Amino acid sequence: MKISPSSVRAAVALGVLAFAPFGTAAIAVEYFNDYGTATVGLVDGTLNGGIGWSGAWQGGTSNSYFQAANPTYSGSGYSSTGNDSGADDGVARGSTTSSIAYRTLADGGMTGTIWISALVNQTSDGDLLLWLDKTNATATGADREFVSLRSSTGTSGGTVPEPIMAYNGTDTSSNNTDFAAGTHLFMIRIDMNYSGTNDAISFWINPTLTGGIAGLGTPIYSANTADAYGTVFDGIGMSSNGVQSTLDAIRISNDANGFDFVTTGIPEPSCAALALFAATGFLVRRRR
Repeated sequence: MKISPSSVRAAVALGVLAFAPFGTAAIAVEYFNDYGTATVGLVDGTLNGGIGWSGAWQGGTSNSYFQAANPTYSGSGYSSTGNDSGADDGVARGSTTSSIAYRTLADGGMTGTIWISALVNQTSDGDLLLWLDKTNATATGADREFVSLRSSTGTSGGTVPEPIMAYNGTDTSSNNTDFAAGTHLFMIRIDMNYSGTNDAISFWINPTLTGGIAGLGTPIYSANTADAYGTVFDGIGMSSNGVQSTLDAIRISNDANGFDFVTTGIPEPSCAALALFAATGFLVRRRR
């Protein structure tokens, strides 16, 4: 059997594609997989799954990991790759919106253009806040950076979730868009120091993904008038109002294909290895 140099190069290229996302601070993911079946404190020091983080969850002790059915989002262009649906998959939830659990990114954080997505399961009477650039559990002054669905008196009457964003320490007002109870996709783009100093943010809920970045359309909120995130994007946080609102499938990337990553995810390491071995075997068989 003879293996040509071109076959070797192809196999190596597949290996790079399969394993490149792992061990880099340019990608972070938290699916709340393999954490067991019990309701335990999210910041008890043992919940340290995913990739791209400097350590386990920290912060508000009243935030809990809550075992529940895996939320599903069926919007076109989004893939649940990596987000298990077994008995030991779950979500994060909190007890109050002011008690924040946070997680710091590895290797000092990220710069440049950062894409973030997360699934939010929202009921009509709950609040869910995804905190941005979090390195501590405070929620005052410049630390007030978040995107959220929060209970509000909706334009159609009644108490319904509506989007709110905090930028540079100040809450925006609701844009009067009502969302039904259920699972929603948060999509965030942050451009660090896009003008040399100021940071820009765009925030979508349930955007159209099939047209790529150009097809996202007008964000629900956007802002670009302040240095809201400093020089490095350090991490994220979460808080919610009791069990009514939960968070899952956090994906963060500032790779060149960061948008593609946060919409389609990446394979688990074992799956990537199997794909590599299968492809290598195929190449060898072709040369027999």
